[in-house]
Amino acid sequence: MSLNAKIALRATVAGMCLAIAGGAHAADSSDSLFGEVEIDGLWRGQYICAQGVTGVDLTIETPQDAPKGNVTALFEFYPLPENPTETGAFEMTGSFDAVDQVLILDPEAWVEQPEGWIMVGLKAAVGQRDSIMTGRIDTEGCGGIFLERMS
Repeated sequence: MSLNAKIALRATVAGMCLAIAGGAHAADSSDSLFGEVEIDGLWRGQYICAQGVTGVDLTIETPQDAPKGNVTALFEFYPLPENPTETGAFEMTGSFDAVDQVLILDPEAWVEQPEGWIMVGLKAAVGQRDSIMTGRIDTEGCGGIFLERMS
């Protein structure tokens, strides 16, 4: 399967997962369809933007003193063999809805900024027994993001 076909397939899967997550509502906010989901830890995968397919490590943390559902994250991007691009990292903040299993993150501050790059936000849904996250980068010229739980 070609790289473009893999990217298109992942973007389609991401869209389907978001549609499914958006329509899945439990009667009580404390009772998700799949139980309470824990998203803290390292998630590794790929995303697509104007620069091409890029590797990403997303480390999510739920601060102990934060209101329920608030999360922080470190978004670290790096080159893949098929696209030798830049490396960089930035901090993010956002929320995780444990009922709908949807993560929304907004960029906050650069840790390491390559020249000409911008920070991006994302929206993703957790699925496949809480080990896969798929969604979209919310910046023009960007597409899907696909992550697998590493920890």
